[in-house]
Amino acid sequence: ARRLVRRAALGAEDPRLAGVEGLASRITPNDRHYTVDESLLKPYVDLRDWRLEIAGNVARPFALTYDELLDLESVEQPHTLQCISNEVGGPLIGTAVWTGVMVRGLLERAGLKPGSFEVVFRSVDGYSDSVALAKAMDPGTLVAYLMNGNSLPRDHGYPARVLVPEIYGMKNVKWLRKIGRAHV
Repeated sequence: ARRLVRRAALGAEDPRLAGVEGLASRITPNDRHYTVDESLLKPYVDLRDWRLEIAGNVARPFALTYDELLDLESVEQPHTLQCISNEVGGPLIGTAVWTGVMVRGLLERAGLKPGSFEVVFRSVDGYSDSVALAKAMDPGTLVAYLMNGNSLPRDHGYPARVLVPEIYGMKNVKWLRKIGRAHV
């Protein structure tokens, strides 16, 4: 990250848990982190053409190239993703250290207009989902571009995805191309 302003705080591991059989590591390696997708084919994103648009019910819509996204102040944080259909103890869960830009800052830069209640996230493959405006403005809601210190793997939404705290994985849109506020 070019302008990292906050590092992830993981804290010390509990030594009583060392060597406990079947206990997963605190951070899931990228190649072992679960993925579930709506489409059969994962999109290929060409960075020469990709832009992240911030639009909708805002005063100053704008778009960022990948390079411009990397130039913004970023934060690093641990975040657990879980599939809504994961059973207790199931494999559809993983925790990574993600790096990205706070959605709050992007929406503030665009100039929030009154009269909105949710933020819509749209993928390059046509998938979209939304969260309440208050959730989008949470400091933990990110446009992430690094996963465990590496560029997002294609399976996890390269070049950018949304991470929303305390919400199931399907709401964390991958292959992000647009953030827009929905009208009331």
